[in-house]
Amino acid sequence: MRYFKISLDEILKIQLLGKETLFPPREHITRYTKEYILYAVTAGELKLRLDDKTETLTPGDIYLFEKGIFQAPVEPTYCEYYYAHFLLDGIEAVDLTDEEYQKITDEKRNKFINAKLYSMECYEDFCVYVAERNHINDKITFEHYINLLKSNDVDYELRTTLVSGLHTEESITKMAEELKGAKKLFLQHFVDNGG
Repeated sequence: MRYFKISLDEILKIQLLGKETLFPPREHITRYTKEYILYAVTAGELKLRLDDKTETLTPGDIYLFEKGIFQAPVEPTYCEYYYAHFLLDGIEAVDLTDEEYQKITDEKRNKFINAKLYSMECYEDFCVYVAERNHINDKITFEHYINLLKSNDVDYELRTTLVSGLHTEESITKMAEELKGAKKLFLQHFVDNGG
């Protein structure tokens, strides 16, 4: 199965966010994707050709399209979906078996559990693996995610721990420029308590 290894060290750069409703004869656009795209299908059916395979998305499907793939409609169908187009340097497509994915998940969990609290070990390999295609059967959970996309005003705060020798005045200035306009930003200094 295709997964995306996503670094949590950087912020997604959202390019486009919205909702699309397709009524035949209108159909999905044909294109090569310029960024990563997330679709969450709420109604109908969307049949797409993606490079060398065909995918049919139905309500409850959440699909992450890789940057640079070819998308084309197979046929015009009625479909409603939310979309988020984003850029991220720290993302890598990987093909894993269920066993490989489980092993990675177990190793990451064990490493985190056994790391010293607030040590640098906690931040090594700070990433998640997200499946290319997910399906949420639980209607309440799915509606929750859709409402997050719809509201577009999720309250948030950004927290950064500054580490001597790791962060420089230049890197902090660059971070401030990238985060300009954030609602809340908290900076805290890393204190190694030896524990």
